[in-house]
Amino acid sequence: NAEVKAENAKLRCALEEHEARFTRLEQRDKEKTNLIAKMDDNIKEIKQSSAITSSVENPNNVVRLGKLEKMAKPSNTSDSTFNSNACKSI
Repeated sequence: NAEVKAENAKLRCALEEHEARFTRLEQRDKEKTNLIAKMDDNIKEIKQSSAITSSVENPNNVVRLGKLEKMAKPSNTSDSTFNSNACKSI
């Protein structure tokens, strides 16, 4: 009988320790979740302010992709035509 009571006391103590540990882990999990949410908000704010700063510093560099492609590929000209025309004018 004494052995059973001693074993029950050990088990109750272990149960209390596990419950306390579980409670601490849950609390840490909540804190981490809150920190992650704050970091996500900070990242969004940084990206927004970075985009605003970038467009304010370089307002003329905001170009649509279609315009960039047209500027990069001149129509009806090739390197050989350009070079032959340049040589003729000299």
